[in-house]
Amino acid sequence: MNNKERKKLNDELRMSAAIPEGMDDVKGTTWKNKHNSSIITIVKSTVTDIGNVFWYSNTNEIYSSEDLNKHWHPVFDTTEEEE
Repeated sequence: MNNKERKKLNDELRMSAAIPEGMDDVKGTTWKNKHNSSIITIVKSTVTDIGNVFWYSNTNEIYSSEDLNKHWHPVFDTTEEEE
């Protein structure tokens, strides 16, 4: 397997890896920013080699779990997103 193939395979494995034990899987959840009220929905995740999880939003931004917990709050009423 050449380096390009290995990198592609590793990327696929990271994107399909299980969320580490003790962490919530927030894919599909909607979040509202505490500072500017912007709204995102988490659409996918990647798990790093050392177990960090990064969340990708529908606006093509990347957030750590710590970022989400510090600066966002989950939106449980999805009609708020449509306003």
